[in-house]
Amino acid sequence: MDLFNHNENLILSSFEDIHNQIYANEGLSPEESFNELIKLLFNVTIFFREHKSTDYSEYRKFITDNKYLKKNFPGLEYQGKLSQQLEKDIFLKIVKLELDQSNDILGLGFQKFLNSSSRINRGQFFTPKIIVDMCVEMIELNKNVNILDPCCGSGSFLVSAYNSIKEELNGKEHCSLHGMDISKQAILLTKLRFMLLDIKSENIFCSDALSDVKLLPESFDIILTNPPFGTKGKITDHGVLRNYDLAYKYSNTNDRWIKTNTLQNGVPPERLFIERCIRLLKPNGKIAIVLPDSILENPSMTYMREYILSKTNLLKVIKLPSETFMPSGTAIKTSILILQKKPCKNQNNIFFGAVSKIGFQGNKNATPIYKKDSKGNLLYDDSGNFIVDEDVTDIIKQNNVNADFYFLDSKDLDKKRFDFEYYHPKYLKQQKIPKSFSVKKMKEIVKVVQNKSPKLRNKELEVNYIELSDINYLYSEIVDSENLLVSDLPSRASYELKEGQIITAVAGNSIGTKKHVSAIVTSEYNGAICTNGFKVLEVQPSLSPYYLIYFFRSSFFLNQITKFRVGSAIPVITDDDFSNLDILIPNKKLHQKISDHMKSGYIQRQDFIDKLEYIVGD
Repeated sequence: MDLFNHNENLILSSFEDIHNQIYANEGLSPEESFNELIKLLFNVTIFFREHKSTDYSEYRKFITDNKYLKKNFPGLEYQGKLSQQLEKDIFLKIVKLELDQSNDILGLGFQKFLNSSSRINRGQFFTPKIIVDMCVEMIELNKNVNILDPCCGSGSFLVSAYNSIKEELNGKEHCSLHGMDISKQAILLTKLRFMLLDIKSENIFCSDALSDVKLLPESFDIILTNPPFGTKGKITDHGVLRNYDLAYKYSNTNDRWIKTNTLQNGVPPERLFIERCIRLLKPNGKIAIVLPDSILENPSMTYMREYILSKTNLLKVIKLPSETFMPSGTAIKTSILILQKKPCKNQNNIFFGAVSKIGFQGNKNATPIYKKDSKGNLLYDDSGNFIVDEDVTDIIKQNNVNADFYFLDSKDLDKKRFDFEYYHPKYLKQQKIPKSFSVKKMKEIVKVVQNKSPKLRNKELEVNYIELSDINYLYSEIVDSENLLVSDLPSRASYELKEGQIITAVAGNSIGTKKHVSAIVTSEYNGAICTNGFKVLEVQPSLSPYYLIYFFRSSFFLNQITKFRVGSAIPVITDDDFSNLDILIPNKKLHQKISDHMKSGYIQRQDFIDKLEYIVGD
């Protein structure tokens, strides 16, 4: 799975040089230059493959008279935007690429050019090749299938699917590829790639797959797609929304979600695409779809997960690293879902895997990362190429040594969550509870402060304000704060603190990690205001806050936070999940011993600070 081999990089460099040549000499915008490159690649490739000629005059006659181009590729016909000398130079370069490289290399090189181009690098178009190939391999394709990508972008899923089974076709067409996209440019890109790879493209159309009536229900065996997500835009057209169950509001009745007769005001497109794909599948057909993690884990999306389970069996879940789509401008956390439409065989086990190394950096250029030996030297494969540092291959092959994956019995799947972390064995199998401990729920031992401080009504009042960063996670102490007028406080400023209370983080990237912050409120911070990134806890009299602080640093507690946290951009733990966290309570003797030890540490550190302040005269 080396994405960055030498020949592909040469092709990438050639395409970039041609683009820059057009941009530098013709006074066109980057977008216009890119469009001209697309036209030239189409025109020259079609001409050369029909005529096997390097004569530029023959080429000009061909592109001005060719009815095939006008019929099948409107907008690509010759328009004379480039000078003839420049066009001739580029013509010869493209012909040379045709002569020197295989179709596969041309296609792969062009894909890399697309992915590196900031002019067209939109998240809804481009999925990293390593992830595309992973989806294709894990959905387990075979020949004699109809394959659809309703958001095909540059055609990566379709190309990968074709390449995976082309050897089985034996020169006969037993695989039907269908692609749709709302973008005319995207469709032209797909057709160009198909042409470079000699793949038939009769079923590639520019259309909105959410509303196109030509797409008939239960027509496809396989759907591979990455629908647009992470966009601010929503589908608001009621003419479209009325066609989808998931466009309506749902109400929770007896732990079941029931569709109401009220449409939502607007729906993110990826939610409608889930339903659309399921409808388009034949019974027993499969979907591999890339989705934001919010659909897999957020409580507000439970109705969607219930809908999915009513129509399909969940076969596989693969968590992707946050840098996957950073080259496309988004750090939204995503996963791959592989589903099979009912009726189908009962699925005994569901595969859950997590990709941690994707082979490139999370920057706009997707700079490759290569494996190194213990001395820091780059490693090579048998062909002399650098070895990409990725674990996708290990996930596919289920390599227990290098990959993080597990299997879940399908009967243990809950509509509450679909995400990788939630069912991980390390969280399901909590540490064995010692005989000297009992278990209670968080809501049984603490009262959570819910109401905002009345101080926040007085805009001219100066208050002491505490953020998550003001806590020393090593010692579970408040070590800093800021005096601000209420009018200058951020909107997240919420709760007034009292001495003896506990604050613990429920939002932010550090929750559930070793840097998870908690603290006891001391007299110094009595009356201070804190962010709503904390839960403010009043501990019942029978339990020492010093013990609870001790427990909040334990792996038992932190693993629960990690398991339950949700959120693609900023992780949080919901109120319901927080209130139901398990708390280990020791017997009275051990409880007192732990509490005394923790309290002693606080006192000693404060005495030390007081002595230092005295010495320096502060």
